[in-house]
Amino acid sequence: MSKELDKNNEVDTVELMDEDGKKYVFENLLTFEVDDDFYIAMTPMEATDEFAMDEVFIMKVVEDEEGESYLPIESQEELDALWNIFQDLYYEDEDAEE
Repeated sequence: MSKELDKNNEVDTVELMDEDGKKYVFENLLTFEVDDDFYIAMTPMEATDEFAMDEVFIMKVVEDEEGESYLPIESQEELDALWNIFQDLYYEDEDAEE
């Protein structure tokens, strides 16, 4: 798994590979911290059979000696809490303008 900044479009992208070796590219919407843990919210750069363009995925970011890994959120309760935090942070600028 790698994270790259696309210099042409200035879009922060994350490239993930599934167990079959197929690569998927996601746009990093927001990286945020909760209780000393980091999370990433991302959306697919293109629609596939597996992912719709309007889906948002939140994963835990874990760093070790091999680099960054992205882990799925196991509990629906934790995912719901993270979704609410993501929405508050992502739409913070819009709320400030009103």
